[in-house]
Amino acid sequence: MKRPGAWIPLVLVAGVLAIYGQTLAFDFVVFDDDKYVTGNPTVQRGLSLEGIGWAFDNQAVSAWHPLTWFSHMLDAQLFGDWAGGHHASNVLLHALACVLLFAALRSLTGATWRSAAVAALFAWHPLRVESVAWVSERKDVLSGVFAMLTLWCYARYARSRSPAAWLGAFLSLALGLLAKPTLVPLPCVLLLLDYWPLARRESWPRLLLEKLPFFALSGLASLLTLAFQRRFLMPLTGISPLQRAANAVVAIDSYLRKMVWPNPLAPLYPHPNLPAQGGVPLDELTVLLSALLLVTISLAVWRARRFPPLLVGWLWFLGLLVPTLGIVHVGRQAFADRYTYLPAIGLSIALVWGAAELGSRVRAPALRRLLCAAAALALAGYGLAAQLQTRVWRDSETLLRHTLAVSPRASAMRFNLAGWLYHEDRAEEAIPEYRAALEVDPGNAVLHFDLGRALHSLGRSAEAIEEYRRAAAIEPRNPKYVYQIGLSYEREGRLAEAVEYYRHTVALDPANEKPRKRLASALSRLGRR
Repeated sequence: MKRPGAWIPLVLVAGVLAIYGQTLAFDFVVFDDDKYVTGNPTVQRGLSLEGIGWAFDNQAVSAWHPLTWFSHMLDAQLFGDWAGGHHASNVLLHALACVLLFAALRSLTGATWRSAAVAALFAWHPLRVESVAWVSERKDVLSGVFAMLTLWCYARYARSRSPAAWLGAFLSLALGLLAKPTLVPLPCVLLLLDYWPLARRESWPRLLLEKLPFFALSGLASLLTLAFQRRFLMPLTGISPLQRAANAVVAIDSYLRKMVWPNPLAPLYPHPNLPAQGGVPLDELTVLLSALLLVTISLAVWRARRFPPLLVGWLWFLGLLVPTLGIVHVGRQAFADRYTYLPAIGLSIALVWGAAELGSRVRAPALRRLLCAAAALALAGYGLAAQLQTRVWRDSETLLRHTLAVSPRASAMRFNLAGWLYHEDRAEEAIPEYRAALEVDPGNAVLHFDLGRALHSLGRSAEAIEEYRRAAAIEPRNPKYVYQIGLSYEREGRLAEAVEYYRHTVALDPANEKPRKRLASALSRLGRR
């Protein structure tokens, strides 16, 4: 107990291993792990010169994070298809980020126990589960390590003015941005740290000038990311600026509530303005109450600005959330638990320093001990909740069924579940899932087509053909759907109808020899040599 700085990191790591060590026995999941690892041939080949070039301009996902791709390639080279090895990398990176956060806060503030409490909240809170237990979220834990390194190096630079420490902070930020560009607001956090706890006496223009290279890095990463994601951005006419703002306000409110009471949690909360994905429009009262809460907290923090940790923690939280609030919308989610990985540290700082300040005013030793015991019990409770939440990621079926229990209208997750059941030769179970997804998104041609395949595998040909026809009606220029109708008719012995659809397929896709061969075979069998 005389040297807590030596054993606190061991406790943090032990807690992380106790919560997330179970993931070494987990499998990959069908929710994006195929795009990042199992179904990505470039990643599967391991590290290579070709892979390095591909990482900077990949077409697999909508995110630009070349360093994260390198880490996945390295894992594929080391562990192959063993999911436990990929999970172990996530766990170790998160553990390292926790230790570095403790070291950075201790160096910045000189407060050992408060820094330990913030690091423990970061390490063990259930909102971290998604970032650690999901192989595809490697970008969170990897960028987290470099974000903490940036803070630690900057703390050393602010104390010593060492050029090596400044360079370390700069390079750490660069690597963090290559792992996940949502670190772009981090230079603003450095400015907040100049205000508190560093209380630097230089003028603000000089402090801004000192940060210009950091802001330049963030600006470059922003431009590269926007240029890369231009084909994935939601059209401006799809979701109006007012709807985006309303969703952002409600999202912040949701994060605050989940920080206190993290239940229920799921990897997908459908966007309220995407009804085909299961979103339910926000009502005006919900938006108004969320906005009122944010204004109230902001005013209270401003009034308490003589106690800087509250202001710095609140602005840290809001600032690091900006890239993920959907102002520039990518994806189908309204918000996501993983987006709190770094922003929640700001809330933890405000909470821990605020509670410690209130506790210091308590005179009765017994009451102070009671408050400390309550804080320790809360940390243990969060750790237990995280341990239970981690089990949700055991395998694809467990994850998808849990998500649908939380977000029953999430048609994309129901589609994933149906597809997984079908490929596991459980077509009878897949069919009701496809139909439930179609109730939410009836205009989805892929859903109709895949339902047709499941029906066909059970010998229900007439129903299968009807689903293929619906898919072709939605996307009449898609040769795959038209060709499948022809195949189904041929299997039924209805050759004349099969010929009609084969001819249509050839007209849509004249370079494809397969439908030409089927057409020739069907004509031959009809005697039309």
